[in-house]
Amino acid sequence: LKCGVKLLVSPRPGAPVTALELHLKGGPSQDPEGKEGTAYLTSALLSQGTETWTEEELAAQLEPMGALIIGSASGLAARVEGKEWKALAAILADMVLRPTFPADRVKLQKQRLQHRLLIERENPQAQARLAFRRLVYGDHWMGRAAYGSLESVAKINSRTLRAHHRRAWVSNRATLAVCGDVDGKAVKRLFDRLLRDWTPGKIIKPRKPKFPKRGSRVALHSADRRQVHVFLG
Repeated sequence: LKCGVKLLVSPRPGAPVTALELHLKGGPSQDPEGKEGTAYLTSALLSQGTETWTEEELAAQLEPMGALIIGSASGLAARVEGKEWKALAAILADMVLRPTFPADRVKLQKQRLQHRLLIERENPQAQARLAFRRLVYGDHWMGRAAYGSLESVAKINSRTLRAHHRRAWVSNRATLAVCGDVDGKAVKRLFDRLLRDWTPGKIIKPRKPKFPKRGSRVALHSADRRQVHVFLG
């Protein structure tokens, strides 16, 4: 696209649903140190209000279309009935370009995430999975949960999320994929218009990862449970 986004279009004539996926290079690797979970919460809060629409107004538009938009630490995924894809594209673009991160919504999303983390802290399978990642990847960002920890999430606020959005949600780090009963040229024309104000940012240069040395490593999480969960890699 003219703004620098890489656009991928997969035409599927007759498909009843159109799917859109936006991926931002860097994802959770760009979390500020000590505030892991920032990328995850940034995406989760894009649907909680923009300069154009409140959360309630966004929901009122998406529900009649049967549309769904889900955030992850690396971007957004959306789907809608095929003929409504242009309306969904406009909503997606507004979320990307003009989110507001209202303080009350940030507080609510943090509470939901902290509740999830509290439950996982008592879940042997979840703890074994995290321990396994740490054994494989060590202190690398891939060795931790993309949604952070109880301690790191507590340090995140609206200001943190706005700063991360300005720094990480930039056009030249983005790849947008569209699949459905669509015409590639029409998709390009629409997104060239919708995303024309999306500014580029600093390119992420590949860095050689520092992983633990090869070898056999074992970790144990003890819990008073009837089941045993084993991860082997």
